[in-house]
Parts: sequence; structure tokens; C-alpha cells
Amino acid sequence: MKPSAKRSESSREGEHELARVLRERLRVGPTLHRLRQSQVWIVLIFTSIVLMWGGMKLGGRFGLLVGFLLTLGFNALILFYDLWRLDGRFRGPNFEGQDPWGCLTTTRRLVQKLRRNSRFPMPQLRRFACDTPMVLASGFMSRNFRIYISTAALEKLSPEELETAIAFQLVRFHTNQLRLATAAAALADMVLTLAASLDAGFFLRFFLGREPRRNCPGPVTWCIRPIVILFLRLVIHRHSIMAVDQLTAEIFDCGPTLARTLVKLDAYNKTIPANVNYAEACLCIVDPLAGLPESSWAAVQPSIANRVKTLVGHFPL
Repeated sequence: MKPSAKRSESSREGEHELARVLRERLRVGPTLHRLRQSQVWIVLIFTSIVLMWGGMKLGGRFGLLVGFLLTLGFNALILFYDLWRLDGRFRGPNFEGQDPWGCLTTTRRLVQKLRRNSRFPMPQLRRFACDTPMVLASGFMSRNFRIYISTAALEKLSPEELETAIAFQLVRFHTNQLRLATAAAALADMVLTLAASLDAGFFLRFFLGREPRRNCPGPVTWCIRPIVILFLRLVIHRHSIMAVDQLTAEIFDCGPTLARTLVKLDAYNKTIPANVNYAEACLCIVDPLAGLPESSWAAVQPSIANRVKTLVGHFPL
């Protein structure tokens, strides 16, 4: 057997082993696990069929063509969500060379550890200006895998805490949970953006004469947002996030540090909530909207108390 074939076989075995460990953490069988992983694809296929079928019923052949073009555009927006949306929202320079925080060196070392048993891409690291400490990631495809780190996170987190936050996002991508979250966030963001556009273009400008803020939505967004949050909760299971916590702690032996990082980020986020929507918030290691009044019912991620108890067995630290 050729060396390249051996490496490919060992890579697949490593990926299957990590998927098996994740299923064990979630306490679900392989069939249910695959069904959960396919939820976004089912929504995409259903939406594509509805667009083309509706176009054909309304406009015949020309309507079918319009529906087909809409389907292509819709799927392209989902596929390149991190490029057309997140890169613009979290604009900033990439980490290059010997950065002062050592993020690039740390990430390379973590990636090398994950590459021992399976293939793993080196993500792009980007720094963006924000007063809220955030470490979020997106990656529908390996070549688009990105980790965004706010300037506040670089200032507030210690090197060990920053390392565990990056490690969490690497493991989340490695278990395909980040791909699922990115696709779900793209769908949710499209709906929220459409609702915000209706608010800005009609309700708030016409009746109130002002622009809406992202965390102070108009009436259309208020009606749509519970449905979006329910969709995100159905796709991004809270047990999956806690399972990624456990895997990160086991692979990198950082359970107490990860627990401390979660508590620290949650405390800052409750003080200074980020100016993001719920689709973008689900890509973060900790909910950056925890300080908002509606966070008690609108949170997509599990509570910090439950995540810390899973890691170290008790809360508070």
C-alpha cells in the first residue's frame, strides 16, 4: 500500500473514531446522529423544491427557470455565507507572522496535535475591533475555516484561556458541529436580515422615523425571531456543545482552564452584550448576548452553569 493511501486510511479512521466518541457523549445511536447532522440539508432541499415547484405553478417554464435561478442564488448564499456576511461584519487584519499574542503559533501547535490521527485544515485567524470579548468561528468548507477573535478577548483573556477558546473551535470544526452551525446560522441570518430590512424600510422609518438597532428590533423581527431561535435550537443541540466541551478538555487536557474561560467570557458578555444577531451569536464559544433581557428564553447555547458542571463537576468555580 502506498504511503498516501495509508495516510488517507488513517485519516478516515481518526475521523470515524472522533465521530464515535461524540455520539457516545451525546448518548444517541448512529442513525439519530446522522439525522441530526442532516437537518440543515433537509431544509435546503425542501426549500429548493418549493422554490422550483412554486415557480413552475405560477409561471410555467419561465417560472421554473426563475425558481431554478432563485434556488441557485439561495444555495450560493448559504455556501458562501462566511465570505459575504461574516467577513464584512467582523472586518479586520489577519494574524500573520509573530503576532504579539502568539495566536498563530498556538493555533499551529493545536492543529498539529489534531493532525496526528486525521486530516485537519489550518484556519485563518482574524482580529476585529469589538468591546465584547468574543471568539467565534465559521467553516462550511475546510478552505473557508476562519476563527475571529475580538480585540477585547485579546486584552481580557490570558494566553492559556485564549488557547482553550481556540481549541474549542478547532474541535467543534473537527466534529462537523461547526459546519452544521454555520449552515444553520446562514439560514437564520437570511431570515433575520429580511425581517430587519422590512422593519427599516417600512415600519420604523414610516411610523417612527428612525433606524432600528440590531439588539432593538422592530415588529417584524420581534415576530420572526422566536421561530429563528427555535430553528437554531433544533439544529444546534445544547448537548452537542457540552459534548464538544468534554472532547476539548480530554484532547488538550484543559478542563479547568476551559471552565474558567467560559465563566470569564460569560461575565464580560453580561456586562457588555455584543452588537450581533442570534445567528452570529451561535457561532461563538459563549453567547455574547447573555446580558440582554430576553436571554433567559432566547439563548441557543446551554447555560454556563451546566457546561462548567459537565467539565469540572461543580459550579461556581
